[in-house]
Formats: sequence, structure tokens, C-alpha cells
Amino acid sequence: DLDKLYEFYCLFLILESLKKSGWRLRDAAIEQSSTDGKKYSEWQVSPNDKYKLSFKDKRIKLQYEPIIKLPANSEDELVYVWSGYKKKYPYLSPDFILRFFDGKIFQYVIFDSKYMKPSGARRQLTILTQKYLHSIGSKSGGISPVKALFALHPKDIQRSYRGVYFHSYYQKPYDMNSGSSIVPTLGTIEITPENHELNKDGLSDRLNEIFSFMESC
Repeated sequence: DLDKLYEFYCLFLILESLKKSGWRLRDAAIEQSSTDGKKYSEWQVSPNDKYKLSFKDKRIKLQYEPIIKLPANSEDELVYVWSGYKKKYPYLSPDFILRFFDGKIFQYVIFDSKYMKPSGARRQLTILTQKYLHSIGSKSGGISPVKALFALHPKDIQRSYRGVYFHSYYQKPYDMNSGSSIVPTLGTIEITPENHELNKDGLSDRLNEIFSFMESC
């Protein structure tokens, strides 16, 4: 399944890019149980689903395929707020959620991998906006703590550049790196496995930009 393989690659790349930026892995699940009751190495069944990292006084938690539903168990968990969820979909499960904590508030970034052409991923961004940004909120209500949503996808084979390319949904001066950024910010990030070292450098830069954006929100 190429979709799942690409999803795994994006997970590993996010972790490696965070470590390259100085984030230290503090905790991760090391074992998972199978349905037949036996114990297997995590990679024989599925990747870890929670990774906690730290950098100076900041903390992040990367979740792989988290289950978001109603009600939430704690104040720092996201909740599924769509009124029609019971009829059709009992929960949401984005590919990756990155929770950022600066010592004051929790903020979130959602990444969803799409093994498809860039044009298809950009069309999917509209669907993902409705599915995630408008259907996920905080337990206490109010302004959404989800500050960014990105679709991850392979690059266009016609393009000559190498490494990671970021495409913002918003034009300047309203994109993530401008002074009048729209919140939440939206975009697509092109990641092609054949350029792993360049990807690690490029995504590390993009993640640093995302953290700077979140701190300014």
C-alpha cells in the first residue's frame, strides 16, 4: 500500500527533522499488543503512536493517527464538535497532530499525508479544512487551538527543484511567514522520499517557521 508507506515515511521524516532542529525525544511507546494476545516489536505491528519531545522550556507531543471524539478526557485534548458525527463518523483520526506547549497554552498543527499529485493535494486541502478545522475544537470551547493544517504530498515530477517545497493557501502578506498572517494557516508541503537528506533539512526549516508562527499567534 503506497499510501501507507508514504504515511510512514512522513512520520519518520517529521521525527528526524525535529531532532535535527534540536528537539530531544523524551518518551515514546516501545511496544504494542497484537489482537492474538502476543507481544511484537513496534515496527512489526505499527509505528509508535505518541512521541514527546522537548527543546529548552518548550514541549511538543507528536501523535500518529490519534482518535478524536466527544467527550475528551482532559482539558488538553481536542474534541470532535461536528453535530452530525454520531450519524456518520463517530471519530476523526488525522495522520499526525503536533501539540505545542510554550509553558502557557496548548496549540496544535495537523498534518495529513496524501500520496497524490500536488494539484490533487491542493484540492484535498478544501476537504481537510471542513473535515478537521471546522470539526475539531477544545473541550472548553472558544477559539480553536488548531493553528495550522498542512497536506503532505510528493512533488510534481515536472519540477526541477530538490528538497521540500511549501505552498501557502494564502497570498502575501497573509501567509504564515508574513506580518499579517491568517490564523489558522493552511498549505501543502511537497516531500519526495528520494531526497531524504534534503527533505530533513527542508522540513526542519519549515517546522521552525511553524513554531515561530504559533508563538506569534
